[in-house]
Amino acid sequence: MIVLIFNIAVGYFCRHIAALLKFNVLKHKNRALENALTEKEQEKVSILLEPAISNWLIIDHID
Repeated sequence: MIVLIFNIAVGYFCRHIAALLKFNVLKHKNRALENALTEKEQEKVSILLEPAISNWLIIDHID
């Protein structure tokens, strides 16, 4: 009987560890996706700002 209780306790403990590891992996994946998204957004912003900056430089040199 004690062995059965011990086996059940160890089983729940292993499930708990597996759930924590899965949560940790998902958290890292979400962080990586957020970083990739922000890098893409930064690229888009720089692409959008590039013509505006070059136009401003041209106008600045004309004056």
